[in-house]
Amino acid sequence: MTFTTPDETSHAINLAALAEGALILDVSSNWADGSNDSSFGANKAIDSDENSAWSSNGDGDMAYITVLLSRPGMVQAIAVWSREMRDGTSRVIDFTVQSDQGEQFGFTLPDAQQSYRFDTLFTLPVTWIRFDVDSGTGGNVGLQDFDVLEVEAN
Repeated sequence: MTFTTPDETSHAINLAALAEGALILDVSSNWADGSNDSSFGANKAIDSDENSAWSSNGDGDMAYITVLLSRPGMVQAIAVWSREMRDGTSRVIDFTVQSDQGEQFGFTLPDAQQSYRFDTLFTLPVTWIRFDVDSGTGGNVGLQDFDVLEVEAN
């Protein structure tokens, strides 16, 4: 007996991509009090470049970033990559994401070696998402990458 299954592929669209029109609405701080466009500014978290990073200015567990998405969408996942200094500081451990609709979810990052994807169950279209550090290793906590994903089936 022979059978064929259809290809079911999906494509994730990053609604938090700077290149697609996403914007930083608010940020706790940028390293050295720089602008969002500075070398460690908030835009570095959403520039889709793993070689750049947003760094807060010593905010530790009080660090946050709010991203206005490129368009409203049904967010099914986020991907987060924490920055970390050689001495182990500046790493995000636990964080919360909250939407403009008031829905929020908490997650734990295992390490800062790569980007980790987390499924979310937002039930309403999302316009902006706020990322809050709940616990970290102190200092200039920040992110190498923050993606907000809407998955489209092909």
